Amino acid sequence: MRALFLILCVFASLMVGLGYSARTSSNNPLGNALMFGGIAIYLGILITWILFKIKERGEQK
Repeated sequence: MRALFLILCVFASLMVGLGYSARTSSNNPLGNALMFGGIAIYLGILITWILFKIKERGEQK
């Protein structure tokens, strides 16, 4: 599971970096879309990690 999160974090970082570098006056929608996609991946990882920790804590009790 950690390997999947690491791969997704690297991919999201690349998307945000590409989005930031593509934010010129002519490619502004493309840059915004790439950055939004990267941030959405980060949020998905965060939500999944939180739910996994809550489930793990509930099983320990």
